[in-house]
Amino acid sequence: MSKGLIYGQMMGTTGKFRLQNMEPLLSNIQERLCGIVTRLHEHTKTPDPENLRGAGEDLINLANQVYGPLVEARHKVLFNTLRDAGLGLWARAKDISEREMFSDDDRVYFTEVHDVLKHLCDKIETGEYYKELVKWHEVRQRAVV
Repeated sequence: MSKGLIYGQMMGTTGKFRLQNMEPLLSNIQERLCGIVTRLHEHTKTPDPENLRGAGEDLINLANQVYGPLVEARHKVLFNTLRDAGLGLWARAKDISEREMFSDDDRVYFTEVHDVLKHLCDKIETGEYYKELVKWHEVRQRAVV
């Protein structure tokens, strides 16, 4: 799904973002993120810098594709989380390639990133992430009024 299509589906007739439209976006993010997390887990067991770098690139691409709708929803933290995790994976994999060695510290790093992203997937899948986003949005609306 292209960034434009996601963005177009999330805008109301007034041009203002509708929070309830976050559910389909979060579902899309969750589906794609869980695939990346699964691959990351597999490649952490058998370290291959190219595949680990690919997981980083996939996270960066996902972040870029959902940037517009997340900005419109005033929820750039999810974009930043995905992008920063992707950049970190990519950089660490590049470092491993250059030193031609996968250390225990590398395994711990990739495992921790995996665990955090898996937790995010789980929270989106159960709907807990969306519920907390709605609460945050309500607090923010009250602060504006």
